[in-house]
Amino acid sequence: MEISKNLTDFKYINIAYELGKENPDQVIGRAVGSIIVDSNGKIISSGTRQTWVLQEDPYIDITYHAEHMAIHKLFISDIINQIDINTVSLYTILEPCMKRKMYHQLPQPKSCTDIIIESGIKRVVFAIHEIHPEFSSYRKLTEHDVKVVRYNYDDSDKYNEVYNTIYNPNISKKEAIIMKQFKYI
Repeated sequence: MEISKNLTDFKYINIAYELGKENPDQVIGRAVGSIIVDSNGKIISSGTRQTWVLQEDPYIDITYHAEHMAIHKLFISDIINQIDINTVSLYTILEPCMKRKMYHQLPQPKSCTDIIIESGIKRVVFAIHEIHPEFSSYRKLTEHDVKVVRYNYDDSDKYNEVYNTIYNPNISKKEAIIMKQFKYI
């Protein structure tokens, strides 16, 4: 996996994070945003994690991840006809999901990894990698010729230590790491 400290990558990762902070799902501990940038550096799509609760059963929710939303918005826009999808980059805070864990019997959404592969996007940049190998998207993405880049912060390899020293029951482990990296705590 390529490790980046490129200022351009940092700029777009930071924009994705700021976008995620505006996400209404942040109240449940998930501030995740994704953006898609064309080869000229223009942001052509964005998405945040979205959750809808079914009125028939308030214990069932349907969640679409930020990457899914950004790709969906791009493909329903006119911009898709004006770009070469192979030249865009997707920036997201968390490594794209490999599997979706659902607690209900509704059809399971595709993983972000599968959606990225199907879209034809060939470069993905993220800040926080998945620590559990079975959930890491790196291998599958690279097998499908997607260049995977991890934006590296000075302390990003120490996230277990970071999480253990910063306990907040209202945020997830990955959110604590992101907040630490962006100096929000």
